[in-house]
Amino acid sequence: MHLGRLITDLLDISRIESGQGFTLHTSREDIRAIIQERLAGHQLGTLGHELILEGPAEPCVLFVDRDKLLQVLDNILNNAIKYSPQGGTIRVGLECRDDHVALRVQDQGIGMTREQVDRIFNKFFRADPSNTAISGVGLGMPIAKHIVEAHGGTITVDSEPGHGTTVTVVLPRGEAEPAPTTMD
Repeated sequence: MHLGRLITDLLDISRIESGQGFTLHTSREDIRAIIQERLAGHQLGTLGHELILEGPAEPCVLFVDRDKLLQVLDNILNNAIKYSPQGGTIRVGLECRDDHVALRVQDQGIGMTREQVDRIFNKFFRADPSNTAISGVGLGMPIAKHIVEAHGGTITVDSEPGHGTTVTVVLPRGEAEPAPTTMD
């Protein structure tokens, strides 16, 4: 599975950099249900972490590419787990507004310096390259940024060494399904 994800990430980056980008296939989706599904899967794969969804109990529907959104969630949740080696709580906050949806993933991990945060969306950047126990090649966050921006959204990172990291994704909430989009 790990090798398959790595190959997919390398192909995505290659397409983005070559100008081919990727096509979004959007559909009407309940983002709350998608997050619950992913949290359950990640909870099974971790010991010592508690994954909590905070937000409205009712569905939060918007038009997104489900597979691409799952890829973004996986990248963010994998980082939250990997960079919280002592375990702890990972909070996923969901806020549904009339015009947008905000998703916040907050961990209690090692955190990053301002300089590391400034480079987090650079391909092949890893916050702690000296720690060989933390796997990854540094493609997840650059790919997540391209996917979020292809949806017309934004992704930001706030962190402090020793106090964890918060990744915030904001996606617009349109009334109608947009036409398939190719992201360069």
